[in-house]
Amino acid sequence: MSRIMTTYTKLLAKREAINMQLEEARKEELVIVWGELDNILSEYEVSKKEFLEYVSLRKALKKPSGRFLKNTPMVKKIPPKYTDGINFWSGRGLKANFIKEAIANGKTLDDLLIKS
Repeated sequence: MSRIMTTYTKLLAKREAINMQLEEARKEELVIVWGELDNILSEYEVSKKEFLEYVSLRKALKKPSGRFLKNTPMVKKIPPKYTDGINFWSGRGLKANFIKEAIANGKTLDDLLIKS
């Protein structure tokens, strides 16, 4: 029995070492990926703000995958109607904080409306 546990313990140690190597490789390669992404954004004259808006909008409109739908009630996904360029709000439920702040600063809902 102790021989099996020894083998198991050694394998656990190897797994931990491999996980650490994976994380190091990921960090090193992410530096390269971020640099390439930065170069592409510059080449096409896309600001980082525009890129973040695009990513936020894609996340907001992305449908959940099937594995999440099994245990959740069916709720119709409402596309966002208002944005400040970073945050999005469908116009339903309580007003989002960025909407409240914009209105307090003199903007109207029409100013924040997503133009289609």
